[in-house]
Amino acid sequence: MRATVLLVLSLLLIAPASCGSNPRPGTGTRVSPGVGILDYYTVRATDEGRVVTRDLPPEPRPREAITGDDYFQIKLEHLYIGEALGQQVGNVAVISQIEGVVPNTTSCVELDVSDLEFDLNQRERSNIASPACSFKHVVAINPVFSQSHVTFDSAFITPPFRMGVRPVGLRFIIAQLNDYDLARQLLDWSQRQINNLGAYGFSELNQWQSTLVNIGFTVANYILDYASLPEYVFEFETDFVPVEVVGGVTTPQNLFLGGDFVIVGFPRPTANDLVLLGQELGEAVEVDRSGAMVASHRLLFDSGRLYWRDTRMEYRDGPYVVFKVVRQSRYPDELPVTLAKVSREIERGGSREQVGAMARDAVLELQDLRLLNETEGRYLLDLFQWYVDARWLQSMLERELHGEAIDSHELPVPMLSVSAGSGLDLNLVDLLSRARIAMTRLQERIYDNYGRNPGIWQAECIALRSVTQGIADAYNELRPRARVAFEDLQLQRHQLSLRATRTAQEQEQLEELEAAEIRASRLMDELPEELNEPQCPGLRR
Repeated sequence: MRATVLLVLSLLLIAPASCGSNPRPGTGTRVSPGVGILDYYTVRATDEGRVVTRDLPPEPRPREAITGDDYFQIKLEHLYIGEALGQQVGNVAVISQIEGVVPNTTSCVELDVSDLEFDLNQRERSNIASPACSFKHVVAINPVFSQSHVTFDSAFITPPFRMGVRPVGLRFIIAQLNDYDLARQLLDWSQRQINNLGAYGFSELNQWQSTLVNIGFTVANYILDYASLPEYVFEFETDFVPVEVVGGVTTPQNLFLGGDFVIVGFPRPTANDLVLLGQELGEAVEVDRSGAMVASHRLLFDSGRLYWRDTRMEYRDGPYVVFKVVRQSRYPDELPVTLAKVSREIERGGSREQVGAMARDAVLELQDLRLLNETEGRYLLDLFQWYVDARWLQSMLERELHGEAIDSHELPVPMLSVSAGSGLDLNLVDLLSRARIAMTRLQERIYDNYGRNPGIWQAECIALRSVTQGIADAYNELRPRARVAFEDLQLQRHQLSLRATRTAQEQEQLEELEAAEIRASRLMDELPEELNEPQCPGLRR
């Protein structure tokens, strides 16, 4: 099992916690004073580019809703700090803080950074960083360009976390640096610490997770307290509520949804602005809701930027941040055991029993470590067992295609059996019947049961398709041969039954052929003329 895989998976050990109170609709964003903005409002972008509020009722459940069983990541995509601030600010640090994802049992500790050239003990600390234990991440240290856009590579600001049942708070801080060199050294130090985590294994997952949280906690706090001006350029926060917490509630909520979100700032409207907006909407507009009304009726979202709907000019009246919530229905990265690894073990000559036991033990261990919930574990157990059986079946069918003899003892519990002296080979009918059953089981047990929850990744669909396509192709080519084998059985049984007198051995053989014909006839009737592959849902990419 690769250490890097275990490290990513270790981040999923999120302990359940009691849910917090649900905020009043529209109050999920906190405003920091001093930047000339009346309010920040969190909106989301639809597929058509419309900007809408996120206050959706939880019933019926929206398609994009993040459930307690889902994993999610938050990805920062764009930051615009406004023209006025852009002319005054040089280098900035962009820092995120995620609350509600660190287990309650975890305590955040600032780590020793004495290996840096700077002696922090000789510096005055501003203590502006929040002491709350949370997952902190320094997204970037970058200059602000003349157009007031802060550029950076699209960055995930969280590892994959399980949603659970408690609200998630998301806070962005944009701080003006007064010591760029120290900030850069602290950021480089954190990367070295993360690189050193590679030695941890399964038995040390909790320690690994705590250390990762402490690294982010340390570097974010030190950059804010030692390398930044006491006053932030601006900060804002928003919250998301899991859909299970508000189940049965009909009023709108700040639901946690997947997709593109924008936290956008609006200047205080004049009385004339409110009148014009009210005339446009056909209703009176309150000051504290004017920003939301402007966002949902006058703005468009396109290619990661905000634009005025009527002029298609970029929105520059206030700062805004674009981030994406990426929903993943299951584990976020490659598991220690995958369909590809199972396939390689089979190709190396591993028996069905050995390979199946290997996959089963790995999944059960992941469940014991709470890296997989019961549904995910059950899905993988069923998936791997089906795949092991199907790969074996595919190899048997390929042997038939190449004219290799297959002994009935190679088949687990043969469906058809006749004595070797008969000269009949009914194994092909047996194998084609197993192929039909395998395709039906894949559809009913895997795709129908797990296509929605926990979901089937596209990579898994591709691996499954390589097997189902091989089975279907072999079946369709071998189907006529199976008909010939069945007709040979019928002919031999008929010829033997026409004999006026039969020896005891011939009578026993006749009874055997009659019983085999009855079973073979049933199996042949169930075999379709052409075997089609089930359509893999492939809901998650």
